[in-house]
Amino acid sequence: ESGHDVSFVQGAFGGKSYIRPRLLGKYLRFAHRVGVKREIAMNLRPEATPKALVIHVEEDRIDAMVSIQFKEDIHTLTENASERVILDMAQVTFLDSSGLGAIVAVMRRLAPERRLELAGLTPAVAKVFRLTRMDTMVRLHDTVETAIALPSVA
Repeated sequence: ESGHDVSFVQGAFGGKSYIRPRLLGKYLRFAHRVGVKREIAMNLRPEATPKALVIHVEEDRIDAMVSIQFKEDIHTLTENASERVILDMAQVTFLDSSGLGAIVAVMRRLAPERRLELAGLTPAVAKVFRLTRMDTMVRLHDTVETAIALPSVA
């Protein structure tokens, strides 16, 4: 044992492997570049409603370790999404700059046909959005229920 933390990656090459955290980003970029098709690896639960596609993020962190996988998984889930995509962030307690960048990348990828909205931000995650002024770029909602109830805004 080298004493280094390792991350578990499943499904990328049809098997299981362990990768040191500092190599995980390089591995995911390589897998993406060579066109490896992967299953949804993060805990993301899509829910189709009449007014929007709601994606429940069932992870406690969106950070550098998962940001590339997050973007790819959201892209996979939203390929045929309706006009509104709502990310339920109620379980996310930590968001770093890579995680914020992943959300911005998702927002840009969906635009202009579809809009990304966020719901249920925890205080720590909401603070990141306020400090970076991203709260002016993306529509934020207290809960998924209030997000769905509100009319779509162009």
